[in-house]
Amino acid sequence: MRVWWQDESRLGLHLPLPRRLTAQGIKPIQPHQPLYQYYWLYAAVEPATGQACWWEMPALDSPCFEAFLQHFGEQCRETLNVRVVDNGPSSYSKGSSTARECGAAVSTAILSRT
Repeated sequence: MRVWWQDESRLGLHLPLPRRLTAQGIKPIQPHQPLYQYYWLYAAVEPATGQACWWEMPALDSPCFEAFLQHFGEQCRETLNVRVVDNGPSSYSKGSSTARECGAAVSTAILSRT
């Protein structure tokens, strides 16, 4: 049995706003939205050995989490795996059977924030 700690993190950058030409002392009135470019890193680490399984995904949602579970299951198919996660809504997928479908034995332990 192997115990894995799993979490997600957003990585990226905030792009600068474009410059606008106006008269001196006049603020531009054109509305703008901040520009962001980022991606999510899903990762699981086994502290006992230091082995890690990670995957870059475009979003933090159920389809991406299901894809990460599929990837994790393919990497660690031969052992019984216990995944320790935080209590965030993205850390589990309700009604998910992806781990069983890919042949990996994965159990989830959820840490509460009390």
